[in-house]
Amino acid sequence: SASAGWGESVHIRALRLLAQREASERLEAADREGRMITDEEVLLTLKRWPFYRNPWRKNVMQPGKTWVFSDSLGLLRDRQGDVHLTAPTRRYPQVAELLGRWLADRLPTEAKGFTW
Repeated sequence: SASAGWGESVHIRALRLLAQREASERLEAADREGRMITDEEVLLTLKRWPFYRNPWRKNVMQPGKTWVFSDSLGLLRDRQGDVHLTAPTRRYPQVAELLGRWLADRLPTEAKGFTW
C-alpha cells in the first residue's frame, strides 16, 4: 500500500487526520464553553484513532497472537536516554493535547498546581 511517511499508509494517515480534526474541534468547544474535556470526548477520539499493529510488544501479547494495537503519544526515552516527542505527537498534536488536558483536568488536589 502507498505510504504517507513514518510507516503510515495513506489510509491510516487519512483516519488520523480525521481524529486530529475532531480532537481540535473538541478542544475548541471545551475552551469556548469553559469546561473540562469529557470522558466521552476522549473515548470518541480513541475510537476514531487507527492504532498501529505492533509485532514487537511481546510482553503484552496474548498467547497465539502475533501483534497488539499500540501507539506511543507524548514523550519517549530512547535507548541512549534521550527524550523525544513521538512522531504521532508531532504529526497529530491536538490528539495528544486532548489526552493531556483530560488527564490534567483530573489531577489529584496535591498536583493541581502542575503546569506543562
